[in-house]
Amino acid sequence: MNNPETAEPQPIPAPPSEARPPDQATAAPMAEQRGIQTLRYLIDPVRTIAGSTSIAEAWAICKEENRDFLPVDAEGQILGLCSFSEIGFLVATAADPVAFLAEPIHNYLVPNLLVLPVNTTVSEALQAAFSRQGASFSYDLVIVDDSPAASYLGLISLRTLVDLQSQQVSDQFEALAKKEEMLRNALTLQFKNSVEMRHTQESLAKKEEMLRNALTLQFKNSVEMRRSQAQYHALFQNSPVGVALMNNSGETKTYNRHFAGLLQLPPPSNDPALIDLGDFMPLSSRAEFLSALQQLERVPENAVPPTLELPMEIGGGEARFRLTLSWISESAQICLCAVDVTEERLLQKKILQQEKDVLLDSLLGGVAHELNNKALPLLGFSELLSTEATEGRDPEKITHYTEVIKKSSAEFAAVVHQLLQLVKPGGKPTPVSLLQVIRETLFLLAHTINDSKVTVIEQLPEQDVAVIADPHHLKQILLNLALNAVEAMKKSFRKELLIRLRTSGNQIVIEVGDTGSGIDPEILPRIFDPFFTSKSAETSRGLGLSVSRSLAKQYRGEVQVESKVGEGSTFTVTLPLSRIPVSMPPIPKAVVPALIAQAEPAAAGAEPLPPRILVVDDEENVGSLVKEILRRKLNGQIERAMNGEEAIQQLEKGDFDLILSDVRMPVKNGLEFFRWVAANRPASVPRFLFMTGHDGSNEMSDEIGRSQVPVLRKPFAIDVLIKQCQERLGIAGKA
Repeated sequence: MNNPETAEPQPIPAPPSEARPPDQATAAPMAEQRGIQTLRYLIDPVRTIAGSTSIAEAWAICKEENRDFLPVDAEGQILGLCSFSEIGFLVATAADPVAFLAEPIHNYLVPNLLVLPVNTTVSEALQAAFSRQGASFSYDLVIVDDSPAASYLGLISLRTLVDLQSQQVSDQFEALAKKEEMLRNALTLQFKNSVEMRHTQESLAKKEEMLRNALTLQFKNSVEMRRSQAQYHALFQNSPVGVALMNNSGETKTYNRHFAGLLQLPPPSNDPALIDLGDFMPLSSRAEFLSALQQLERVPENAVPPTLELPMEIGGGEARFRLTLSWISESAQICLCAVDVTEERLLQKKILQQEKDVLLDSLLGGVAHELNNKALPLLGFSELLSTEATEGRDPEKITHYTEVIKKSSAEFAAVVHQLLQLVKPGGKPTPVSLLQVIRETLFLLAHTINDSKVTVIEQLPEQDVAVIADPHHLKQILLNLALNAVEAMKKSFRKELLIRLRTSGNQIVIEVGDTGSGIDPEILPRIFDPFFTSKSAETSRGLGLSVSRSLAKQYRGEVQVESKVGEGSTFTVTLPLSRIPVSMPPIPKAVVPALIAQAEPAAAGAEPLPPRILVVDDEENVGSLVKEILRRKLNGQIERAMNGEEAIQQLEKGDFDLILSDVRMPVKNGLEFFRWVAANRPASVPRFLFMTGHDGSNEMSDEIGRSQVPVLRKPFAIDVLIKQCQERLGIAGKA
């Protein structure tokens, strides 16, 4: 069948509504002159199907109409013919039958179409039809009228032409028989006139001619049969797929050249040796293969042929083959089609790793920020602990410091654990807790989500559900979809990320929705295509959605999308539900330590007016550490804020001598807070300090540089913090 990239179908005008074959009473008088009559009485006005019809629908229509060929049209023009048998063969050999069946039928039309005007004589039609070579020999003829538009009238099947030719031969025999009878009567009448011998000789000559014609016809039929056998042999031997005919024990003597090349077997011969395919397989694969062969005879005739993907030992190495099995009831044999997918699987593995690298690149900034936030309390409280141990030796403070260090260490380990889980190579499918996978995914994305000011709406069941899969693959799917959702909401006023988990029959459904701009309907059908992206080449390779769908299909699942421009998109992941229970270990979560105890009163010798300092950081441990350091080292009056919005509320109550602000925070980040300060409290700009574990985007980093505000990089030492604060306080006149 044609591929649209290699063969352009030629449109034929659609049939007029009045085109109908004549009835038998009209056709009968033509029988005597079939060799010179036109084709109109043979036309079958077969219905047309639209070129946009899916292969699955076209196949169903062919079966319903009980025809092997149907004309395909588009906007009133006939594009060509589709073949039921060709579609069946392509479905059986397709790498992805489901996706193939969804393709439009106009991509797969038969080549070398024979189109004849209706005024063509039957003899001319027979000659044109039977002179075709190869697969086109069996195609139906397309009949058009003799108008300039050459409008489509209908089809004439090969069977009709063969029946017509047979009828012509029969008519000739009948005519000869009638003439023979007339001759016999004449000979009888002329017997009395003593000419019986001469007429008998003439009769014998006539019969000899009839016999010669019959032998000639038989010879032609024999030639056609040999030609058909040669065509089948050429198709079998030259197939790009390895094909073998086996018994239900996996033994074969009949196979084509491609199959011999795949398994490094001797070329096909007239007396081949018996080959046992199980000898090429590991024991575990051999058992699975033989089990599939034994069950094949019980597979319903119209069922999709079973497909196995098994390793085979070829030439001292291992290769992976996709094996499609079909039962041939007429000969009680099994047809095996083999395709080497070794390179394909290696390429998939490479692409999967590349996409995982892209994911890591996307998460790297957030992970670095989290790690630095966890490391700062470890460094700072360790120094405080050392000071307290040598100077104050207050047991309560020492205990408090050690508790914060332990909690920060646990948080640090949790981030590292999740990062290691993400980069870990895929393993064997096992029962997986989806609640755990979702929570671990949100844990990894927590900073990215907060940094983008996205609100997460979780609609998760109380009772856990499980699937049989590799948890790392599931996490990669969810990370891809969630990162795409966050990216889609970058310019949205309302930023809500929906994570919903539910069951539907024997399926589990994971929905990842966003309130972004939606996807243009023109590109929506292409978003799962490999290397297709609407982003810049620097930020995306166009493999995320393609890899996600491929991973889901490995576990008999699917990824689909619904989108409305201006409202957002929802990606739906469906996977088979597992009834095997799983135990869910504790999910690493951010540890929320208790607030550090209130600062003790300042020493008697402290300055009468201690500096008022505002510390803005969404990390509780970081804020508590900085507050404690500044209280002890600068005898400051410290106020806390968890984000820029809370910091603005504090400034509206009164000014501060020093402001220390994190950069990446939820609600209102450090840069947005600094812009407000510059616009509403310009006198506080010289008393402003940034502190951050990671700047974020290049734009944020550039803006920090332009602000000329000093930046403390987390984790920082206590003396570095105190030095920077003293310098800013000196600028403010509070040294």
